[in-house]
Amino acid sequence: PHGAGAAQEAAGPVLQSVLIAPHAGGRRIAVIDGQTVRLGERFKGALLASVTGNQVVLVQGKQRQVLKLSVAGVPSAPTP
Repeated sequence: PHGAGAAQEAAGPVLQSVLIAPHAGGRRIAVIDGQTVRLGERFKGALLASVTGNQVVLVQGKQRQVLKLSVAGVPSAPTP
């Protein structure tokens, strides 16, 4: 495999965003490699088992993978 897609695949999935509804029982959604995945749905065969404010857990069989939000490249909030 060649190209940027192959390099990204080798490095593993990237967690880009997490969306959590503020009310009890609200939606929990992760954006992984540009794909929107809801809690309980599958991403490339792995179940999205947990979504928190800064990380998600993917489970496939007995394997468990934790993806964390990266803060690299995110501009800091302007100071007043």
